[in-house]
Amino acid sequence: MDKPLKINNGYVLVYSPNHPSCDEGKYVYQHRLGMEQHLGRCLTTQEVVHHINEIKDDNRLCNLQLMLSREHSTLHAIQNCVKLPRHPVWKYFMKKPNT
Repeated sequence: MDKPLKINNGYVLVYSPNHPSCDEGKYVYQHRLGMEQHLGRCLTTQEVVHHINEIKDDNRLCNLQLMLSREHSTLHAIQNCVKLPRHPVWKYFMKKPNT
């Protein structure tokens, strides 16, 4: 019997005891698993999966964007300064990942 999904700070976690990045309870973030399945590889520790619409449990692939941690930090810093979720500067960060 599968363990149910779990929520942590709005993010959905999936029971995956054999995943190399599972937490102590054997759970992995669903958005990271989805991106890994899409790419066909595990994510590195420097890679972040960004929720484009900022809804943490919206894990549709069309809402996920692979970024480096530093890019993700920059994106959120700009968002916090501008305070407009769809400011024109976003287009420079919202490029689709090369797959």
